[in-house]
Amino acid sequence: MKKPNYLKTWMGVTSGSHLGRDDGHPEQKFATFVSLTALNEHGEKKGERIYVLSDPPADFDEQRGLAKKKKKKKDLAAAIQTQQAKVEREQQKLQELQNAG
Repeated sequence: MKKPNYLKTWMGVTSGSHLGRDDGHPEQKFATFVSLTALNEHGEKKGERIYVLSDPPADFDEQRGLAKKKKKKKDLAAAIQTQQAKVEREQQKLQELQNAG
């Protein structure tokens, strides 16, 4: 089976529910297509959106890994800064106690 190249989304309504109980409620519908011909044969739907699907870049995993490392490094720097501020406050309190005594 070929990999789909196009994704089509549109708003529709539910149908075919048990005894028609839930029929008529709005729902997001979608379909995938391998070719433009198949996409055109599906017909137009009101409010449809069509997306072209593509493979991620060859270095996608590497880019994602670098982004995660940068975020982790930034988070660690923020945590270190927070801890340093706490240490400074405690040192200041200690100095005040020593000066008071």
